[in-house]
Amino acid sequence: MKKNLRKISAAILYGLFYSVGLNFFIRGADIYSGGVTGLSQLINTFLPVPLWLLVFLFNVPLVLTAWFKLGRKFTLFTLVAILSSVLFLRIMPQIVLTDNVLLCALFGGAFSGIGTGICMREGFSAGGTDIVLLIVQKTTGKTVGEVGMIINGIIVILAGFLFGWEKAMLSLVTIFVTNTVMNRFYLQQYKMTMTIFTKKPEEVRKMLLERNHHGITVIPNAYGAYTNEPVCMLITVVSQYELFFLKKCIAEADEDAFVNIQPTSE
Repeated sequence: MKKNLRKISAAILYGLFYSVGLNFFIRGADIYSGGVTGLSQLINTFLPVPLWLLVFLFNVPLVLTAWFKLGRKFTLFTLVAILSSVLFLRIMPQIVLTDNVLLCALFGGAFSGIGTGICMREGFSAGGTDIVLLIVQKTTGKTVGEVGMIINGIIVILAGFLFGWEKAMLSLVTIFVTNTVMNRFYLQQYKMTMTIFTKKPEEVRKMLLERNHHGITVIPNAYGAYTNEPVCMLITVVSQYELFFLKKCIAEADEDAFVNIQPTSE
């Protein structure tokens, strides 16, 4: 219960930080965020549809996909984060704190990055393209950075053609700051070495091969020094972003497995 309350608090905090970044900085400077928010901003420029409603509508099919692809608990907390962001975006006034567009890009990106990072540290996403990135990484093995750059690159190029390249470059600054700050809160691209000790090596190996797109080294014939019971070691290197799902997979295959996780620098 306490853990769930902490996750809900993180989701609400995300909505607050996200809306401050957008309504106090990004929108006032006419620059664009990344992902679903940036796409919603582009459409909002041409259609008289509220931004909060566009953000919500874009997230609906993504949440439904996440329900089946990423798990129910993960999706429920992600949905709370989305609803929180939509609510704050609707009720929070749009205020221009400064006319300096570079400051708006920097602070808008920072607030968005803090909010997203808080969610990811608690084991769920902030919705939008984060869901797309997770699904793509889970099914193809591509890194979050590769896919994210493609999506945000398309948004920046569209903004450049439609509204001028200065706005596009400032939008790029916002996206860069968002990702940098987010990574400070949740180091999604850092590699981690998982060493798994199990008495059910075949079950764990098959599960990892099915869900994990990285190589696995199997070391048989180990044994416990105290009990002398045989145990098998499996070693794999993954991104920290994938740990949340792989730990669940290992628990499904062998709930008694012992998993040691260490940061890997190179």
